Amino acid sequence: MEDIVWNNSMSNGQETEAQQPDSDATLWLEFQSGNKAAYARIYEGNIDMLYRYGCKLVADEALVKDAVQDLFMELWDKRANLGRVRSIAPYLYTALRRKVLDQAKRQGKLMSLTDSRELKNSSTSSPEHHIIEDEASDNRKEGLHYALSKLTKRQQEMIHLKFNSQLTYAEIATITGMSVKKVYYHTACALDILLGVLRKKGIR
Repeated sequence: MEDIVWNNSMSNGQETEAQQPDSDATLWLEFQSGNKAAYARIYEGNIDMLYRYGCKLVADEALVKDAVQDLFMELWDKRANLGRVRSIAPYLYTALRRKVLDQAKRQGKLMSLTDSRELKNSSTSSPEHHIIEDEASDNRKEGLHYALSKLTKRQQEMIHLKFNSQLTYAEIATITGMSVKKVYYHTACALDILLGVLRKKGIR
């Protein structure tokens, strides 16, 4: 398989529509059989979201970029030995999370979920941007960024996975290794904090 060429699609700020689980299962089987077109669809349909998620895990864009590339190269090389997958995105998120953590540990970098301020100069738009991109008021945008900065890093991850990536609580639990109950709790707490901060600033 040819080397994957890192493209500039990450910088266009466009979100790829999530695939449906049933079509994912078929696409995955085609990929496992060696279908390069299916592999390309998986790559193109998930790379932007994976990159953004990786940048929420560690403030090192080069590390994240390498981890995403390694992940897709390994997927192709080991495709015949991989298990069946019904929903591709959660599977990739889980694999990338493990890979980013491992690479950061090997490089002696402390892991911490980054906040929006650390990524404000990133070459790709932050997940927070996608939450607020339809807001007309600059005041609302500023207010939401401020509110997000008040969340713990774990809560920021929950908000990202639930609302930017549109994953289910069960999928987030699998990705993070937490129970569904804890995922729900962290997400609910994060939403309560966001709403509370926005109300205090007079933003609805």
